[in-house]
Amino acid sequence: MGKERLMGVKNLVERAVQLARGVAQGSRQTLHTIRHRVEQRAGLHQAPARHSQAITVSTAQQQASSLFTRVLLPKQINSLAATLRRSAALRLLAYRSPAHNQIPIFAFVGLAYASAVSGSETETEEHCDSLCKDIRAIFHSFTPKLRGSPSLLKTGKQYKLEDFKLGDCVGQGCNAVVYEASLKEDGKGNVEETEEQEQHGVSQTILREMRREVVPARHVTVNGRVMGRDWENGNRVKKKKRLPPHPNIIEMLTVFTDTVPLLPDAMQNYPAALPPRFNPEGFGRNMTLFIVMKRYPVTLKEYLETNTPSSRVAMAMVAQLLEGVSHLVDHGIAHRDLKNDNILVELHGDGCPRLILTDFGCCLYDNNNSLQVPFPHPELDTRDGNSALMAPEVATATPGPGSCVDYTKSDVFAVGALAYEILGMHNPFYSSEAGTRLNTCTFREADLPPLPGTVDEKFCNIIKLLLKRDPRQRPSARVAANMVHLLLWDGGHLTSSKDLIGWLMQLSAVTLLEKVKGHKARGQKSDEVEHLLRREFLCNVTVEELMEAFYLFRFC
Repeated sequence: MGKERLMGVKNLVERAVQLARGVAQGSRQTLHTIRHRVEQRAGLHQAPARHSQAITVSTAQQQASSLFTRVLLPKQINSLAATLRRSAALRLLAYRSPAHNQIPIFAFVGLAYASAVSGSETETEEHCDSLCKDIRAIFHSFTPKLRGSPSLLKTGKQYKLEDFKLGDCVGQGCNAVVYEASLKEDGKGNVEETEEQEQHGVSQTILREMRREVVPARHVTVNGRVMGRDWENGNRVKKKKRLPPHPNIIEMLTVFTDTVPLLPDAMQNYPAALPPRFNPEGFGRNMTLFIVMKRYPVTLKEYLETNTPSSRVAMAMVAQLLEGVSHLVDHGIAHRDLKNDNILVELHGDGCPRLILTDFGCCLYDNNNSLQVPFPHPELDTRDGNSALMAPEVATATPGPGSCVDYTKSDVFAVGALAYEILGMHNPFYSSEAGTRLNTCTFREADLPPLPGTVDEKFCNIIKLLLKRDPRQRPSARVAANMVHLLLWDGGHLTSSKDLIGWLMQLSAVTLLEKVKGHKARGQKSDEVEHLLRREFLCNVTVEELMEAFYLFRFC
């Protein structure tokens, strides 16, 4: 969504504000008549049975109307101003002609904005708090499932390797190899009971050792048995950490253990990982873990080798990484291994690419959602992941009584370093052709190379904040994402919290309009990734984090 669309929204908002103020100039008698007629049209008064008609509206329109009425109705409902606002709301909500069916949503924007700007700064922030809660509720209520997921695999089915047809090898790392796969139409996934009994213990061992890899998994199958969220640990059942789906986190459709097959290229590509029954010199087990995921065409590393994102697309890409990291932090998870080949890219034509965080093998997670790990002794050092992009507070942590390693903002630092690559520059924490690189333990912020002059100055300053040595000076992933959202969606000119409310409502209106059938801006293409990005922002917006981002943004 460009500035042109937001300018069009602003014009409609101004019209809605003028209409709201015009209604406020009417008399009580006129108000009573209008309210009575409009409430009948909107179905809010009981009409005679012979005149009753079903009113059908889309889900998004219902959500917009619900948000409108719940946000706009002030606490002092007996006042004349409150009654007038309610009348204007009902009048606009009831006006649903085909040529003007966008009015209900923009009425909500204009009237709420007119109501908010009349109060003091404190009242405005209180209003913003209430507004944020309603916006979160609305966007959570109709957030769709991730595209393609429901049709790929059947929920709850007990999948095994024989249910899939394996194709070519498309990638290989230190601990895994990736193959193309398609689901067989006649796959039944049956397994003999004797085999299940013999292999059950081995499967549990594999799952315990690979538990971090499968944190995003929807469900886990052990020898044909769907484990869901509970994993057996000896005689104890331990609740599995579950990461809810997110547009910027890998879709792990199912996970299961099965016997290692001898594939045509196995002896050539990974002979040492094969079991002795296939390779006498191999060290592999007879069983292994299989993870079924959606296939993405390229990694971020491969994408950047052939593409140079524009400044705006680069901002949207960084915002996606911050949204994904924020989702992890919200659920007590630190990735710890963010790098360009652990980020997948889904291409959307000429639009913004969608970035997907993957490879959770080094992640930190705890069922208590704690990202602070005790570090009492050198032998209990649990630091893991990409050492080159390890945050300074992690890299310089020292063991001792009461010492701990705090991963709360460690992934934010890695995103700041990756931003250099996204903007077409060399990552300063990797070795260059000259053999020099910055070390996260010792670097000074002044040592960071300047970003391209074509990049927005505010965005450059945000990246510098992400790379602050002191985590107390580094914004959280959510606050940093909010700062980029302000820049992306034309919020950079805002000067007060009242302006912020107007901007938030405009953005909500645009995003709601895109969910209503037939409400696309004429002559403009709807960017699916940008819509997902705005939706995630609105699903998670809080007044505290938004205000913090707003004030940081103004002075950065």
